[in-house]
This record gives sequence, structure tokens and C-alpha cells, in this order.
Amino acid sequence: MKGINRTDKMIFRKALELELIKKDPTEFTYLKKDKKSLNDFEENEIPKYMEKEELSLF
Repeated sequence: MKGINRTDKMIFRKALELELIKKDPTEFTYLKKDKKSLNDFEENEIPKYMEKEELSLF
């Protein structure tokens, strides 16, 4: 969807430049972002950081 929205905006901006339309209908449009909670992440998606003691041994 992100690519479609961007393409639409480019097309309408060009139409505005060429004065084919008077107003850009995509001017205030946006895509909602999905909110993820900590439970939505799988174990391999969470970056693993070393603790201070582990870094000293490394």
C-alpha cells in the first residue's frame, strides 16, 4: 500500500504542475501504522544485547 500511495501522490502533484487539476486529493492522506506490542515480536526479532559483564568477558 505504501508504494501505491506514493505513486498516487506523484501523479497528482504532476497533474497540479500541469494545471490539469486544481487541488491535490492526496494532500492530507496517510497510511496508519500498525502498533506492535512486545508480545507481537518473536524471540528472533528482538535484538540481543550483551550485559556489561558479558562484554567484559568478550
